Amino acid sequence: MKNKKKQITLNTILTCLILLLIVVFLFLNNLRIYRKRAELSSIIGQLEDKKKELEDKKKELEEKIDGIYTQEYLERIAREQLSLVKPGEQVVVIQELEQEEEEEEKKTSFWDFKWLFK
Repeated sequence: MKNKKKQITLNTILTCLILLLIVVFLFLNNLRIYRKRAELSSIIGQLEDKKKELEDKKKELEEKIDGIYTQEYLERIAREQLSLVKPGEQVVVIQELEQEEEEEEKKTSFWDFKWLFK
């Protein structure tokens, strides 16, 4: 009878250990899955933000495309790139080269006065 009791106790302990190992294994797998889900949720959030940015940019570009064929846009391009004018208008050209030359004349360096030391 002692052998039978020892065997029942040994079987019970062995069964409990196996169940405990199964529970630990399931817990660790659940923890790993939870972490992976949190990581993927973060990535999904980032991708949704990027998607929204791209949709906004797409909308902006579509509006730009729609605006290209307006009369005002065509007129502006004709004035800026083709130098066209409306009847009765005069073209005024401002030359910035003269201003740059004047600024260069104002700037003098130490070596410009080397004739003083001869």
